[in-house]
Amino acid sequence: MPEDGSMISVDDLAVRLKINAELAVRLLRACPSTHFSEAPGVNHYAHNARSCVFLSPDNGRCLHIYNFTGEGVLAIPLVMGSRRTGQPLAITTVGPSSWP
Repeated sequence: MPEDGSMISVDDLAVRLKINAELAVRLLRACPSTHFSEAPGVNHYAHNARSCVFLSPDNGRCLHIYNFTGEGVLAIPLVMGSRRTGQPLAITTVGPSSWP
């Protein structure tokens, strides 16, 4: 997303990043609910003040603290599926309830 806070459509973002637009919209729809972006229009997303703080590499590490307090931000398959079985190869989950 543009770092200046301006909005971008999912289709434009998918073209720029060379990713599937349908997958991008699924991921981006979850972000405003965690207050890490805004959805100023239908299928348009933008950084907000909170997400802009985490753009720098040093501050990005602080996101782990948020994940501790706001567990379950997202559970994203690392690989969308095995070519042979179609099953997810791995799912990332981090937070207190995932600890032994």
